[in-house]
Amino acid sequence: MINRFKRIFSRLAFLSSGQKPSFDGPGLSRIIADWVEPLLSKHRDNAEIENIIDLTSNCWNIGACPRDKQAELWSLLIQPIVEEHFYEHRHDLRDKLRKLIKVREKLYAHDPRFILDFRFKFRHSQLRLDIFSTRDLSPSQFMAGLDALIHQSELNA
Repeated sequence: MINRFKRIFSRLAFLSSGQKPSFDGPGLSRIIADWVEPLLSKHRDNAEIENIIDLTSNCWNIGACPRDKQAELWSLLIQPIVEEHFYEHRHDLRDKLRKLIKVREKLYAHDPRFILDFRFKFRHSQLRLDIFSTRDLSPSQFMAGLDALIHQSELNA
């Protein structure tokens, strides 16, 4: 469900700006791909890959938000996916995801981008990842956008 919210949010953000903003930092697709690879099982399928990319992208976004909001974002963006799709390995995965949030806070604190959407495919047995991000949102705007999308989905349910 949150994936759907993020994709709607992504379309809204890109419609408002009309283009993917540039950033003079490391490629976000490469950063997230590097985070994803060690978390994948040997017997991965597209659903697992998509869920792991979603989790790592959420860790990136959570790490850009104020610490007093991180627990709330964790319970909204991480916990449901881990519990539903990775229940048997949830403790180990949670620890690794928490470390990714710390990496985001320490190594990429200056990076203003939020991940809004992604696409992936395998080419020559290597993950090819396209991350769509924006630097036009502040952490409070990002959280307000998620809140609005969740509220709208609750009204439509």
